[in-house]
Amino acid sequence: NDGRWAAIVANGYNSTNEKAVLFVLDIEDGSIIKKFEVDNSGDNGLSGPVAISVDRDFMIDYIYAGDLQGNMWKFDLSSSTVGDWDYAKLFKADSGQAITGSVTVGNHPENKTGRLVYFGTGKYLEQTDLTSTNTESFYAVLDDDTCTGNSACITSSSLVSQTIEGASINGRTITDNAVDWSSDKGWSLDLSSLAGVSERVVGRPALSGSLVIFNTIIPESGRCNSGGETFTFVIDRNNGGAPDAPTLDYNNDGKVDQDDKKNGQVVVAIQPEPPSGSSNDPAPDLVILVSGDGSQKCINVGGNCDSYSGGSRSGRVRWRQLK
Repeated sequence: NDGRWAAIVANGYNSTNEKAVLFVLDIEDGSIIKKFEVDNSGDNGLSGPVAISVDRDFMIDYIYAGDLQGNMWKFDLSSSTVGDWDYAKLFKADSGQAITGSVTVGNHPENKTGRLVYFGTGKYLEQTDLTSTNTESFYAVLDDDTCTGNSACITSSSLVSQTIEGASINGRTITDNAVDWSSDKGWSLDLSSLAGVSERVVGRPALSGSLVIFNTIIPESGRCNSGGETFTFVIDRNNGGAPDAPTLDYNNDGKVDQDDKKNGQVVVAIQPEPPSGSSNDPAPDLVILVSGDGSQKCINVGGNCDSYSGGSRSGRVRWRQLK
């Protein structure tokens, strides 16, 4: 935030020293403005960073990035003096959970000081990842601008947990536990597994009104196999529970209404192509999202949005490599 144009770069994985490092580089000549070496314990690397401007003046105030050891770091660049820039360990994920996907940052649900940092855990980089059975999670962690130091300010014990119901089938439902923002530090959702292989998040979530949207993957266990399985989640971003009304066209009739509930509950996750023999539930061709103002948007995951007149068309969100 010292007024210079800069590139923000994480060191990534498999570096020589296996540290977690963030670089702020002068975009004009490539020189290092600031180097943050946040963890040098080994077997680590920093994932893709996300920068935000809290007052929307186009000057970066904070940067967030996770690492292979499950730490979520916050970098404070709000000062105009580079020497005052600092970092803190905002959150430590459960044992064995790596953060390789990027993060998304949203406003505090009750418009109080701070913001929520949304991200998932899981890794899809090495041969052993194909058969990993480690339980992965999706998190929303509160940053109230009080965290300092190199010890985790928040762990999962300070979060309200939600639970997936019908974990391995298409058309998942979820618990809807309340979050008390006067004491709780966010929420968490443990993911499931299929045939013993863990479900994980390796991409960046998206926010749409009161919803958070993310994809999970369950890879094929064979190194030469293509494909795998995926679920698209649409849940309430404020507490990690179910939205108040259906947001997904679960019954695949081209519209979103009360008929898209499952056993009276709002469906929060669908599988575009369910695994053979795992479920008799329909696999929706169109994902239709309903925003807070009632407008609808169609996402094509196997059907044709041209046949849907309720919103704008978007591109595919999933594909399978055949060769």
